Formats: sequence, structure tokens, C-alpha cells
Amino acid sequence: MQPHHAGVRRPPQRASEAPRTARGQLPPRAVPYYNAAHRALVPLALLVVHTVAPLTWPPVFAALCGWLAHISYDRAFGYGLRTKEGFQRG
Repeated sequence: MQPHHAGVRRPPQRASEAPRTARGQLPPRAVPYYNAAHRALVPLALLVVHTVAPLTWPPVFAALCGWLAHISYDRAFGYGLRTKEGFQRG
């Protein structure tokens, strides 16, 4: 067994030690990041910046369009933002 160092978090040793979440639930600490990445305003704003910026790079434009399409498909198939507990809003 290795010594535990102060300030260093060890990953769970067994699956039984991992935090429990219900099926389809995100861990609550991941919800703000998920919701921020799944708001259409973010890629739209970056597309505007990319369009008016003097330096343009087509792969960035393609990635932003893909990100926006991902969000659109999520909405079309009924997946939206999450509650603070990590469940789909419905």
C-alpha cells in the first residue's frame, strides 16, 4: 500500500467506492460544464468572432459548425440542459 500524501486525491480502489448516480444522471459537479457546453449562444458567438476576425482558419469554422449541430441534434431528439442534480430537464 502506498502512503497517502496530503492534498493528493486517490481514485477509488473499487467500483463500490465510486459515487453513486442514477441511470442518465451526470455527477452534480459536471453539470455546470455540461450546461455551458450545450448552450447554442456559445458556438454562435464564437462563429461571429471567427467571421469578423482578420485571421481565419477553416478547421475552426468547421469545428464550431459541428458543435452547433451537436447542440441542435440534442434538442431535436429531446435532450436539453441538466438540472443541478444532473438529470435531464423535462
